[in-house]
Amino acid sequence: MGVRVVIGAIVSAVALLVWGFLFWVVLSAPGSAVRALPDEAAWMQALREQLPASGSYVFPYPPRPKPGQEQGAELEAFRERHSRGPVGLLAFNRDGADPLSPLTYLQGLLHFFVASLVASLLLALAQPVLESFGRRAAFVFGLGVFAALAVRPSDVIWWHLPWSQALHGAVYDGLTWLIGALVLAAIVHPSR
Repeated sequence: MGVRVVIGAIVSAVALLVWGFLFWVVLSAPGSAVRALPDEAAWMQALREQLPASGSYVFPYPPRPKPGQEQGAELEAFRERHSRGPVGLLAFNRDGADPLSPLTYLQGLLHFFVASLVASLLLALAQPVLESFGRRAAFVFGLGVFAALAVRPSDVIWWHLPWSQALHGAVYDGLTWLIGALVLAAIVHPSR
């Protein structure tokens, strides 16, 4: 069983990497979930000038409590700015990145391998009740749907990202783990 768990994770990782390339590059699936900045060059120059380092930036930025200090006025001012908008979360990489770097694809493959290995191990643990291919596939697919529903909506709720982006990501996650489920269900099965 242990060999099938690892082989399943490897084959699943490769299948998921190929699927991700097809979804994001060949099918150009980002579509309307993410939009282009108007006057991109001006925005890029402003970001280079204004942001000191790579990282995530949130605006408006909430006040940070100081021990023993009342912050009622600061908090109220923050709530007013937040309510009035704009509100945003900006992921910023000052140095840029090659979108087709082999290192990026290697990291993606490693990410898919680790996730597939966890799913494969859980599938192996649940084998006594998952003897059929359909049950094994449904189990792994259910893990993927659970992960998408547990993570994607929180970005909308807490970071105010658009629902279209969260739903788009959840559809990608669901399709991704449907593929992973079919691969793992075929490879990680009880000994005959």
